[in-house]
Amino acid sequence: MNALAGRRIAKTSGTPGKTRAMNVFEMRVYYVLDLPGYGYSRASRGDRAAFRGLITHTLDRPRLAGVLWLLDIRRDPSDDDRAMQELFAARETPVLAAFTKSDVLARAARARRERELQGVLE
Repeated sequence: MNALAGRRIAKTSGTPGKTRAMNVFEMRVYYVLDLPGYGYSRASRGDRAAFRGLITHTLDRPRLAGVLWLLDIRRDPSDDDRAMQELFAARETPVLAAFTKSDVLARAARARRERELQGVLE
């Protein structure tokens, strides 16, 4: 989120899965909603179900312009990723998928992985 904004607007943690609520950031003429991750969250099952409900509610908002979907380039899409992809498609939500953690891969490995994931996600 901080990289997208070009400034420090969000708290960060070295531990994945720490986000427990939806965070809303105003960026010029639009709002960015940072929702809890669903894949590697250390939340309880009940909390993860609540997160899914929050995501579904957010996708149903009439003013939603689209989704920036962040995916770890080092991991294959999970069952949760597939479910999200189906949810986006069912609601005809405009989606821009972006790969995170690409800086930890060598250039050739990153290019190969991008091609693999693009083929899998289409």
